[in-house]
Amino acid sequence: MVVHQAHKLTGRPKTCHFCDCRDLCSALNINPFDDDKTLTKVKSIAVNVKKGDALYTINRNLTAFYSVRAGSFKLVNANEHIVDFCLQGDAFGFDGIESSLHQLNAIALEDSTVCGFDYHSFVQAISNDTLSNLDFLQLMSKKFNAAIHLVDATYEAHIKLAQFIYRLSTHQKRCGYSNMSFTLPMKHLEIANHLNLSIETVSRAFKTLAKDGVVQAKHKDITILDIVKLKALVS
Repeated sequence: MVVHQAHKLTGRPKTCHFCDCRDLCSALNINPFDDDKTLTKVKSIAVNVKKGDALYTINRNLTAFYSVRAGSFKLVNANEHIVDFCLQGDAFGFDGIESSLHQLNAIALEDSTVCGFDYHSFVQAISNDTLSNLDFLQLMSKKFNAAIHLVDATYEAHIKLAQFIYRLSTHQKRCGYSNMSFTLPMKHLEIANHLNLSIETVSRAFKTLAKDGVVQAKHKDITILDIVKLKALVS
């Protein structure tokens, strides 16, 4: 189910300060939360997506790319593998650029809101703006570099889990939230899927990190006991 429900707000929310698209929105005067878009070259809208619903699906035509205003998403390929998770401020939807068809399903992990940017008017706008073009290329480079730095499949399970938790902790800090204690938006089963591990292995990995005094988990609640040890594990 693909959801296209407009969400009308005014002004720029806090998310804009740490959003991947911040520089692009500023340069092109984009504000999906402002009803007055007369001065904006790029069509944009805010969209609500209910938990479990898809923002877009595999083989759907590329019409827009997105950034997470509130909530979170999982990006799932045709083999039901979770390729990535998108959290507040993360831009996504670029999987459709190569063929003009999306290669992933973007499914909301919780009730979420995204900023949607019309892809065709966006391309036209940056083609005439050198700085915006550069900002977009830098965003693409950021996404590519993040992809190549995903956890190495050869690492031990507790190291892979430590890398994942450290990434979430870093994201929390970037957004101005506590990076030492937070609640996971995804289930442990979804983490296992993403890390190519069994749920039993992930459970043992959590116990190993707890035994070593690094991380403690209670259901979805995560407490980092020693950030220095955690960082050493992922270095």
